[in-house]
Amino acid sequence: ANVKGVVVAEGTIGGDGRLGNLRIIKSLHPSCDQEALRLLREGPRWQPAKRDGRTLDEPVRVRIRFGK
Repeated sequence: ANVKGVVVAEGTIGGDGRLGNLRIIKSLHPSCDQEALRLLREGPRWQPAKRDGRTLDEPVRVRIRFGK
């Protein structure tokens, strides 16, 4: 399909840099939503937040654009 637009997902960056608790908060198309979640799950680890030398879980919101 020639779908264009933005999927918005949110989740939590864990202390290990992996994204967890992912969910779509702005849907575009079911296949785009699934691809956005796949990219976030399988992508590189994120830099976790730190306070006083300890890593913290931190919420994050990500926009993924499909099409031109």
